[in-house]
Amino acid sequence: MSDQCLGDRVARTLGGQIRAARRDLGMSQFDLGEMLGIGEDYLGRTEQGHHPRYFNRLVEMLDAVGLALIAVPKSTLPTADD
Repeated sequence: MSDQCLGDRVARTLGGQIRAARRDLGMSQFDLGEMLGIGEDYLGRTEQGHHPRYFNRLVEMLDAVGLALIAVPKSTLPTADD
């Protein structure tokens, strides 16, 4: 599988996770876009897996060194007190 395909797959996965989390919070694309200072159209494209050109290169670099880009709820991460 090509690196571009991997980057596209990762972008679609992350976009879907953003969409699901936003919906779980009861937020519209307008609400989140306003909070972030971005337009609904940009947010919508991101949730659909559209990404900037450099994203494929980033995923390729991570893959080359044996890393993966993942998204997990912040609440599951260890804190400084752990």
